[in-house]
Amino acid sequence: MKKHKLTLYDFVVYIALFLVIAYIYFQLIAPSNFDEMRQAQYFVVVTDSMEPTIPVNSLIRVNKSDRDFEVDDIVSVFIDVNNDEAREIVTHRIASIHEESGTLRTMSDHFREIDRWVVKKTDVIGKVELIIPHVGWLAMFLQRNVIVFIILAIISVMIYLYILINNWHKQ
Repeated sequence: MKKHKLTLYDFVVYIALFLVIAYIYFQLIAPSNFDEMRQAQYFVVVTDSMEPTIPVNSLIRVNKSDRDFEVDDIVSVFIDVNNDEAREIVTHRIASIHEESGTLRTMSDHFREIDRWVVKKTDVIGKVELIIPHVGWLAMFLQRNVIVFIILAIISVMIYLYILINNWHKQ
């Protein structure tokens, strides 16, 4: 019996399969358990309010466990921006902290103006600890098109298995 030599193609396919399985597990099967375990959450920045620090379509990682806030920290918060009782996620810089009331004020980097809302510390999701510029579109595509992604992954696996079986029969 011949030994199968691992080719670059095989290696790339194995890595792709691993990534697909990991994505499906962490996004579909156990997203809440994984989020709690790692105490972080990822968001895509969709406005220019934090440019140039955080460009539009950047992926950010927010540390939910770090509650030691300081002025100039960038935080993601739940806030009713339009006064319509719908809480949105906003990522802005801390402009001031008011310990006695347990609130803080935020501001955008782009406009350099203090926001009109007051944020309760309990509405702070966490501090931004990682910014990955311009890859948010990929995360949004995968999140919105999970079914398409899964179908493409299944087709890829089927093609790989077909090639593998054909190579095995030739030996």
